[in-house]
Amino acid sequence: MSFAATGIFRRAAAVLPRADEIHLDWRIVAFTLSLSLLTAVLFGVIPAVRSTRGEVAGMWAQTSRSQIGGRHRVQRLLVSAQVALAIVLLIGSGLLIRSLARIGQVSLGFDPEHVLAFRISASYGETSNMPQLAQRLNRTLETLQTIPGVTSAALSSGSLPGGGQPYVSQFNIAGQDTKTEGKKVFADVGLVTPDFFRLLGIPILSGNTCRVNFDPKAQLTALVSRSFADRYFPGQSPIGHYVSDVTYPAPLQIVGVASDIRQHGYSHDPQPTVYWCGAFYNPGPEFLVRSAGDPMLLSEAVRQRIHQIDPNRAVYDVKRFSDYVSSTLTERRFQIALLSSFAAMALLLAAIGLYGVTSFLVSLRTREIGLRAALGATRSRIFAQVLREGALMTFAGVAFGLAASLILTRYIASLLFGVAPIDPITFAGVPLLLACVSGVALWLPARRATNIDPMEALRQD
Repeated sequence: MSFAATGIFRRAAAVLPRADEIHLDWRIVAFTLSLSLLTAVLFGVIPAVRSTRGEVAGMWAQTSRSQIGGRHRVQRLLVSAQVALAIVLLIGSGLLIRSLARIGQVSLGFDPEHVLAFRISASYGETSNMPQLAQRLNRTLETLQTIPGVTSAALSSGSLPGGGQPYVSQFNIAGQDTKTEGKKVFADVGLVTPDFFRLLGIPILSGNTCRVNFDPKAQLTALVSRSFADRYFPGQSPIGHYVSDVTYPAPLQIVGVASDIRQHGYSHDPQPTVYWCGAFYNPGPEFLVRSAGDPMLLSEAVRQRIHQIDPNRAVYDVKRFSDYVSSTLTERRFQIALLSSFAAMALLLAAIGLYGVTSFLVSLRTREIGLRAALGATRSRIFAQVLREGALMTFAGVAFGLAASLILTRYIASLLFGVAPIDPITFAGVPLLLACVSGVALWLPARRATNIDPMEALRQD
């Protein structure tokens, strides 16, 4: 079974890095078997020692005059511990599931649907002739726009928005003190072409979109995000001002302000960003084309057109942009699935424990229950009594589990998004779920107790 489970686990984690290295480690297997053997011996020796002291004989002798159900505190304590563990795991997975649902409701600030992203092989040696490089990239864009089904095309240098690694640079702003500690200007950097904003549906709040001029002596231009404008130009318009990257001191004139986007994924707030209108100066940018339908249907046409204009170049890393954005949540989804499976297993064990201990106690109290029935106890009263004893174990486990969760959930606060570590809905819903499962687990032994024949029970020694 462990081999089969490992295969399932490997397939479930296939999208994660190094998933193919997942295998059954015999050191873990040996540790698990040793721990299981120790547990079996420990919990087997305790009853054996008790039996040698005559406790079992005394216990059976007392069945004729007292409730055996009043004993067996260890069994009840273990069942309550199972319930408490199930509560902790269920609350943890519930918080993460609600967090993932909240993330799914967040707007990225751009539309990744119906967009195909890909790269074309290139060499940084091409930067030695910048006009020729710009001409090549511009010709490629124009060719892509002639493909039937393509509505627009653009370039984005560096990582794609929505999940890429941050590329933060320090900037100087003309007329401002940006060299004193505490006043330094930092922002994400994006190199784009004019249609980038229209293709991804990013609104231009003021000013104009990019202007690209292939004349090396022409003024370089840039757009800034709203958060950049609000932080570094409070109460004024940044349009017409000049900024410069400290690593590339040529001044960039700000010509527009674009709406904020979540450049680094769903769980990261929008950051101040400078969009340099200069993707033509990078030999290997990301190409983006928007289509009216499924963008993957354009992949073959894109390959053919690129091969026609430049047979020596290869098209690679072709993907739906929406799949790329969705993949940024893959690790989080896997974590949730893993924790949820542990929680489900704990819930199942708690239900089995409740059923097993309650059934055991009912079997020990057969004579007592029969006597009560003979003396006039109704079936509903017997049923309620058995349920009440099981409910006490459940209630104790729920109480301890909630108390532990109040303490432990703070340690997963960094994994949550839009959900408080002490979420009322989760903390109310999980005990309700466990109460329903416990009710089903307790119903069978309680039902069996009501069917005990008083005459048969009284004949027992």
